[in-house]
Amino acid sequence: MRLLKLKLFPLVIMPFLLGSIDGVSQTVSFSVPSDPCIDQSIYPVNNSVGIDSYTWDFCSSDLTSSPEATTVGSIVSSVTLISMTMVSTTDGLWYGFGVSRDNNNVYQFSYGGSLLFEPTAAVELVVGGASFSSPYDMSVVEQGGNYYGFVINGSGSLVKLDFGSDLGNTSVIGTSFSDLGLSTPRSIEVMQEGGSFYGVVSNFGDSKLTIINLGSDLSSVSPTVLDVLITGGSGLLGLSIEKEGSTWYGLVSSFSNSKLFRVDFGNVLNDAVTSDNVTDLSAHVPGLSLPTDVEILGSEGIAFLQQDGVNGLRKLSFASGLSGDPTASLVGGLPLGYTNVYGIDFSFQGTDWVGIGANYSSKDFYRISFPRICEGSLGSVDVTASEPAGVSYTSSGTKYIRLTGTHSGGSKASIVKSLEVGSGVSPDIDFSYDNICVDNPVNFVSINESDDIVSYDWFFDGVAGPSTQDASMSFSSTGVHTIRLEVSNGSCTNEVEKEITVYPAVTVPSFTSSGSLCTNNQINFTNTSDDSGYPAGVVSYKWYVNDEQVSIEASPMLTFSSAGDYTVKVERIIPGCQSEYSELFSIAEGPTVSFSYNGGCWDTATSQALVQFSSTVSSADVVYDWDFGDGQSSGLASPEHTYTLAGDYEVFLEVTDNVSGCIITTTGQTVTITDQPLADFTPTTGVENIAVQFIGVDQTGEGDAISSWAWDFGGQGSSTDQSPAFAFSSPSTYDVALTVSTANGCGYTLHKDVEIGASTKAELNITVPAEICIGEGLLIENNSVNAVSYTWDFCSSDLASSPEVAILGSMASSVTLIGMTTASSTDGLWYGFGVSRDNNNVYQFSYGGSLLFEPTAAVELVVGGASFSSPYDMSVVEQGGNYYGFVINGSGSLVKLDFGSDLGNTSVIGTSFSDLGLSTPRSIEVMQEGGSFYGVVSNFGDSKLTIINLGSDLSSVSPTVLDVLITGGSGLLGLSIEKEGSTWYGLVSSFSNSKLFRVDFGNVLNDAVTSDNVTDLSAHVPGLSLPTDVEILGSEGIAFLQQDGVNGLRKLSFASGLSGDPTASLVGGLPLGYTNVYGIDFSFQGTDWVGIGANYSSKDFYRISFPRICEGSLGSVDVTASEPAGVSYTSSGTKYIRLTGTHSGGSKASIVKSLEVGSGVSPDIDFSYDNICLSAPTTFTSTNLSGDITTYSWDFDGDGIEDSTDPNPTYQFSSAGEYEVILTVQNDGGCSNTARQTIGIYDISEPDFSLTYNGGLCSNNTLSLKDGTPDLPPDSLVTWTWDFNGEATIQGKDTTYAFATAGEKIITLTVGIPGCEASVSKTINLLEGPTVGFTVGSNCISPTTQFNNTTTGDGITGYTWDFGNGYTSSTKSPETFFKTIGDYQVSLTVRNDLGCETTLTKKVAISAIPKPDFKHDLACSGAAVQFTDQSTAENANITEWSWDFAGLGTSNERNPIFEFPTAGKYTIKLSASSNYGCSKILTREIDVLPSPTVAFLINTGCEGQATTFVDQSAGSANNPIVDRLWSINNQFYSAPTVNEVFKNPGSYDVTLQITTKNLCTISLTKTLQVNELPSVDFGFISACVNELTEFSDLSTSPDDPIISRKWDFAGQASANGPKAYYQFKQAGNYNVSLFLKTEKGCEISISKNVTINNSPVAAFSHSLSVGQLPVTVNFTNESNGATAYSWFVGDGVASVSNEQDISQVFDKEGDYLVSLVAYNEFGCSDTTSTVVTVALPKVDLQLRSVNYTDTEGKLKFILNIANRGSIAQTNFPIEIVVDDRVTISEKYSGTVAPGKSVSHSLQFELVTTNNPVEKVCIKLVPILKDTEFEFSPHDNTNCLSFTEGFLVNNPYPNPVDDRLTFELILPEAGDAEITVLSMTGQPMFSEKYYTLKAGLTAVSLQMAHYTKGIYLLRVQSKGNEAVRRVVKR
Repeated sequence: MRLLKLKLFPLVIMPFLLGSIDGVSQTVSFSVPSDPCIDQSIYPVNNSVGIDSYTWDFCSSDLTSSPEATTVGSIVSSVTLISMTMVSTTDGLWYGFGVSRDNNNVYQFSYGGSLLFEPTAAVELVVGGASFSSPYDMSVVEQGGNYYGFVINGSGSLVKLDFGSDLGNTSVIGTSFSDLGLSTPRSIEVMQEGGSFYGVVSNFGDSKLTIINLGSDLSSVSPTVLDVLITGGSGLLGLSIEKEGSTWYGLVSSFSNSKLFRVDFGNVLNDAVTSDNVTDLSAHVPGLSLPTDVEILGSEGIAFLQQDGVNGLRKLSFASGLSGDPTASLVGGLPLGYTNVYGIDFSFQGTDWVGIGANYSSKDFYRISFPRICEGSLGSVDVTASEPAGVSYTSSGTKYIRLTGTHSGGSKASIVKSLEVGSGVSPDIDFSYDNICVDNPVNFVSINESDDIVSYDWFFDGVAGPSTQDASMSFSSTGVHTIRLEVSNGSCTNEVEKEITVYPAVTVPSFTSSGSLCTNNQINFTNTSDDSGYPAGVVSYKWYVNDEQVSIEASPMLTFSSAGDYTVKVERIIPGCQSEYSELFSIAEGPTVSFSYNGGCWDTATSQALVQFSSTVSSADVVYDWDFGDGQSSGLASPEHTYTLAGDYEVFLEVTDNVSGCIITTTGQTVTITDQPLADFTPTTGVENIAVQFIGVDQTGEGDAISSWAWDFGGQGSSTDQSPAFAFSSPSTYDVALTVSTANGCGYTLHKDVEIGASTKAELNITVPAEICIGEGLLIENNSVNAVSYTWDFCSSDLASSPEVAILGSMASSVTLIGMTTASSTDGLWYGFGVSRDNNNVYQFSYGGSLLFEPTAAVELVVGGASFSSPYDMSVVEQGGNYYGFVINGSGSLVKLDFGSDLGNTSVIGTSFSDLGLSTPRSIEVMQEGGSFYGVVSNFGDSKLTIINLGSDLSSVSPTVLDVLITGGSGLLGLSIEKEGSTWYGLVSSFSNSKLFRVDFGNVLNDAVTSDNVTDLSAHVPGLSLPTDVEILGSEGIAFLQQDGVNGLRKLSFASGLSGDPTASLVGGLPLGYTNVYGIDFSFQGTDWVGIGANYSSKDFYRISFPRICEGSLGSVDVTASEPAGVSYTSSGTKYIRLTGTHSGGSKASIVKSLEVGSGVSPDIDFSYDNICLSAPTTFTSTNLSGDITTYSWDFDGDGIEDSTDPNPTYQFSSAGEYEVILTVQNDGGCSNTARQTIGIYDISEPDFSLTYNGGLCSNNTLSLKDGTPDLPPDSLVTWTWDFNGEATIQGKDTTYAFATAGEKIITLTVGIPGCEASVSKTINLLEGPTVGFTVGSNCISPTTQFNNTTTGDGITGYTWDFGNGYTSSTKSPETFFKTIGDYQVSLTVRNDLGCETTLTKKVAISAIPKPDFKHDLACSGAAVQFTDQSTAENANITEWSWDFAGLGTSNERNPIFEFPTAGKYTIKLSASSNYGCSKILTREIDVLPSPTVAFLINTGCEGQATTFVDQSAGSANNPIVDRLWSINNQFYSAPTVNEVFKNPGSYDVTLQITTKNLCTISLTKTLQVNELPSVDFGFISACVNELTEFSDLSTSPDDPIISRKWDFAGQASANGPKAYYQFKQAGNYNVSLFLKTEKGCEISISKNVTINNSPVAAFSHSLSVGQLPVTVNFTNESNGATAYSWFVGDGVASVSNEQDISQVFDKEGDYLVSLVAYNEFGCSDTTSTVVTVALPKVDLQLRSVNYTDTEGKLKFILNIANRGSIAQTNFPIEIVVDDRVTISEKYSGTVAPGKSVSHSLQFELVTTNNPVEKVCIKLVPILKDTEFEFSPHDNTNCLSFTEGFLVNNPYPNPVDDRLTFELILPEAGDAEITVLSMTGQPMFSEKYYTLKAGLTAVSLQMAHYTKGIYLLRVQSKGNEAVRRVVKR
């Protein structure tokens, strides 16, 4: 669709004149005062004629504001619209018509009642009788209730469309007209003028306008034409016609040459228009380029001009009307997509101008509306009144008032007037009045708050009244009277006008009464006065009883409380007059009557309700009459009544007193009988451990209410609240019962089953203080549920830091990743998915256990059952252990990917869903809400969000959709959804117009969302441009917004939550390549946020992670505790705490809380205690280092009650148990801190232990003892001390012990805990047992092993051996055989005659014989050889080694080193011994190879400079060197020659290691002395421009003398020596270098930036340069940049003055050198000099130059005159010679001093018009005294040539005797050749003069030596030649 032009035409035929009906003209006209002040009331005067209704608009200044632009739709790509026309019908409906050039159609759009509504889809018109041929524009008009459209075809024809009476018809009758002379027509406007209709057409081809006379009857058209040539136009395009006053004007855009024209058609449209009526306005539209359409906005004085290209809408303001020149301005506020718009059309509807524009390339079309600006009282003015009142303005400036008049036939016309509101402020004014009664004085009181009024003028019915502040007036006639008050404050006036109605005086009122005249009864007083002559509300009444006012009602009901006579009076009142009437009433004493009731409970069994009524009557003798409201009655005092139908019943009780005869009727009471349940309740959705909110509803009727509520939550709990909340501990169905009782005694029970579902995620809720101090312990309350474990992150402020960015990889050039998605599986593995739009694929990346790991290479998903079509984004969710991905295709479909139970699968099952209404979708997010899943999609095409309900089972999806329009959006791209609290929020990026929106979805995602829930956040993101993706980071209060282009990542901080406004900042730290990123996905893993983004142009993708910041104690906190302790902060500021809870199903949830850490520092606090024993008091000792605690508060038992305020209190606990002790302290800064400890108090008063043993209770037998004390604290707090009869003491809980002797033994156990201890003793008797012992003969494995029995004791009866090898023995000292090595448990049991049996068990290790072995490194002569022991012993350790190196040496080391002096064979012996004494010897021969000779050379070593090392080692012919290794300064090298730099002076070991072919390696180490470099420096003085700067070497080198120096002056020059000099020509910074060399060969240099300062510029002027004796010369100092001076005169040896200016007297002839030396603050100087000549008189005038100006043929000459003599020249003559014919003389008036020059303008003017002149010569004539002469007379003359420029004057004197002179005039500087020729042409003389000046040059030739005769003088210069004849005498 190509939209070249959009036109909107309301059906307004003329703005002012509607026409005439039945001969009566209908005209809209009004007038307003000129130049009102601020706040002045304005009363428009409506002069309209024939108008039925009016609409005023006082807020029309909206066109001065930036418009609001909205994309309202698009046309399908196959249609290219050129023009759109908007039309309103008489019934207020709006239609649009789009003209499509390319497919020759016209399309209709329906807007309904307003252009601010969304249009319907386009409908193609069906045209019968005519066809379109490249149609370009359309105009619609109405005549006689029928609608006609006129379409111009690009081929040159005109088509009329007849819609009949309904503009909504889409089948129309067409009529075609050709031969109209149209030439590629482009625009048409049809309007009515007089009784005829005219169409004006712009022609692109011939730059003409064609006026088509369509006649007076559009049903039958016979067109005639008239052409208007737009002179200067080229390619006419846009056109707009408007009538202003009586003149028709048109604006025409000229596309091809970028011009705009105004056409003045005059008073009628069918008159010829000449070029004088066409004005080019282009100069008033700066930057005008390719204008397309133009639109005049009625009588606004405004036009809009559309240009081709980007945002090319201009506003033209015609301040003085369409006949004047416009002021142009660019219209702001348009969307980025508002480009290439060929047409825009504005229409006025109601009070708004609305424009429609279309983009011919993007197919979008736009609505442009202007905001309305109302001020002061304008918003409340009655805009439908004929002449509204109350109009005023609160600010100065130009204001616009529009009046729209509507005729009864439906036609409308508008007129706009402007007025200037001045800066003065009018006084406020109002008045009140007190009377509207005829013939009574009315008092008018003025009301003013500004207190600045100086004059008042009252007018009554147009007649001037008094000029007083207040006034009084009587009106003798009834009816309406007009009162106006005019006031002034001296500079501004104001007025208020009101109409009052005066009424006739009121007559006497009358009334009647009804009801029993008794006390306690209501008596009705009925007013019978006739008020028909007064409007409602004018007449009022007052009622009095005994002169006391009791009512102001017209007919009151009165009750008397006591009997007696009462006068009842009524007053009838209108303001200003009144009348009254009264009667006397006798009131008898009547009884008091009232009643009450209860019951009314509906019996569902009988379907009825019983109500008990009770009356209270003060008299006993009465008759009762009840009316129950259902037709039933009763005469009982307190009856029961049964209602059989539900409903409301009005019950009355009437009582008749038999004594007084009074009849008393009570006020009725409503009894409500309801058959509905008395109560109901609704629960919210239930999940285990999460409180379900039960809403109890009182459904009782009127007169009853529920008085008690009783809930039973399925046996889990109860409540008596009306609407309680209750959490069920497990999933199940619970029978919840609600029982209620009402005030009337009714009861009701309701049961409902409440389903409590299993949780799917942890619900987190933590409480932290809002603010703490630095160092204060943080108290956390964790109220989370449905979590099996927790992870805390106290370092979550990492998002405030710059991120760390890493490039993870790149994709192939054929792959363009648009969206990146990351997801984790329940087994903790992370996967990434990249969606590639260009090649229709999705790629999988595997990250392993963390997104911080490197991903695997991309793997393309293999999808079965569905395909991708320009996929854009993907979202992954999990359900029931299966993983599903949802991909949106740019084509509009949705693809579900089923990964099964493994997200790592790369072959997946696809299912495609279409017909979802998606329009170029770009982003998708899928989330679970309740039991269902929802996908939210952003649509680029129609700026909507689509909510897709995916249902509760993702394995079987049947999607339904709901759309959300993002008003103001254009090209929706990025999308992020997050739930905060119970509300879902979304952020949406609008790419095309650079906006960001927030969407409030409410509590559920499937509810409709209105525009009120969409908020534009763009103003809070300054500089927002082309946003692509947006990502909300969980509950962080942070979102990241990605922009297209370079480093466009923004962070949005929602400090008050997602419902508030964000603060935006640019994310720093991104790499330069981080550009053009369309998708970035952030995931939270563990304690880190990690983002993955892709660059669609470079193919790179990035990981963005944020560094973690921990402070204070945070790094050591137990982050898995439910409520961690020990958390504190070391700095102030906002801190963030994240809690991640893990659900039993593996899902995780996070919550972030912030708290403020203030700048105050909390006191540190801890405490200790000395006792946990119940039997003694516990002393607590507080510990504090800060020393600033002012208060202590102790709570020893956790009950919240303060127990002590002492720093170190003592407390006696009453019982054993655990206690939480809390100490809270505060310092003088108001900061507090808390220390908490849970301590146990224990009772250990009854310790106990048990004793067990084997082999009898005998000495030497082991006793096993075990503690049995009850209720002990943890072992770490307990001490156990065992005392064994004073023979031994053992510490420990349980132990063993063997007594060495027999007899009675006491065993005591003492149990201690902090604060107390207790003991228990037990006595035993021991028999004498044997003392068992044995030894082993040898531990080495052998055929036999001997055991030796060393047992002692009496009465031994036997032995039993068990060797652990399967053998036993009863021999006292046996032998045995161990087959294998190893450890054996050998036991000996000995028995005696007392029955004691004692056993000793030992571990016996049988060891193998060692196997000696060794290896050695390559053995080379002269080199250390490393020997390495490899000996082994299977179950023993080798503990001793003995080496013998062929008799050359020995060693007992395990791995010795030995050096063999020469090559050869050597025998080595090794003896190895084990820890069991087993040993063996190994003998082995080794070969020692020959080694190379190593040597190297070192040059001088200098600090910080390279030192050279040269290898000089040698091998042999058969054993050459194959490798070398240098070790120098901890660096290693292999080259023969090495250079190394030593940073510090000192001694260094240098080692060279050489390896030869036989692999022998030998090394040599030398010590290198690195010399200290000189301390290098230099200084300089006189750093000034044009002065020699002196440089001095300041370097020192005490240990190594400097032997050479070289200077470099910024590359400009160099020098040698300790001092150097250089002169810099310009100021600036110069790099000067000094290079040094020392005696030991070290070289060093230094460079400095030397600042050369500007020298001052010495300058002076003097009163004269040449003077006669004696003379005084004044010297004026004109130096720049100087601060001090010295003057030198004469020889310059001594300064004559340091003043700024001097005067000097010269009294001797001569040339005097005068010098000035100027100095500045840098010490720089400059000298200037001049010579003053004091001489004898000398005359020497010089005419330096002649110039002229030409003013309309008159030449004015300007001379530059110099006096080079010593005598002043005054009033000397000047001669002007014209063409050597005319001489004019004038005088120079003034004096030219010696040495001075002046400019002088001649009075003479040369007229050159019709007066050709070749040259003008000017000569100065000096004034000479008798003895004076002209020193250089040739310098007095100068000539100007007016020919081609080259001129030679006639030589003189001629004839000549000796010297010939002539003047040569050159047009420009150059060379000249002068030749003297004989008459035969023989050259006699020739000379070339180089670089002669331009102008006059005098040349003299010596002719004395020439013979008499005639000669030719030839002068040649630059191709010019002149010849003059000369006669030699």
